[in-house]
Amino acid sequence: MAIRFDQEHPYAIPSFPLCKLTAPAATALGLDYNQMPILSPHADKRSYVFHDDFQETPLHLRKIDVLAKGPHHEMMPLSNQAAFAELVRHTRAVNIMTAPEQITAHLQQCTCLFKTVPVCQFMWRPALEALPELVDLVKADLMPSSQAGVRSHTKSKPSCSSA
Repeated sequence: MAIRFDQEHPYAIPSFPLCKLTAPAATALGLDYNQMPILSPHADKRSYVFHDDFQETPLHLRKIDVLAKGPHHEMMPLSNQAAFAELVRHTRAVNIMTAPEQITAHLQQCTCLFKTVPVCQFMWRPALEALPELVDLVKADLMPSSQAGVRSHTKSKPSCSSA
C-alpha cells in the first residue's frame, strides 16, 4: 500500500480494484472460479475486478495490521521497536534504495508512521471455515471503541482489540 503524508497525517493511496483468488477462496466468497479471467496459463489464481464500492480517493490511515499466520485469530499491539522493524521489512522497494539520503528519508518515514498510527500484529488461522470468525474480529476491531465497550487510554495510539 502506498502511503502519503499530508500535514503530518498519513493517507493510504488506493491501488487498482483487482484481487487474485484461488479456486477455494473464490468458492468461499460465492464466486464461480471457472468464469473468472485467467491471470496466466501457469497460475493457479484467477482475477476478480471490483466494480462497485472501490475506494478511489486517499483515506486517512488510522491503523496498520501486519498479517501473520497462527493457530487462532488475534490482534495484538506491537511495541515501537517491533512496529518499526515490520514497517521496514514490508517496504517493497527497500532493496533498490542505494543512496544514503534515500535510506535515511525512508527510515524517518517509517519512524513517523509508527509514531502516528498504531501498528498491530493480526494473527489469523488460515482456514476457509474460520472466515466468518475472522470477519467478525475485523468488524469488531473497526468499531469505534465507545460502541465496542472498550475505551482507549491514549488518543494518539488506540489499542488493538483481541479475540
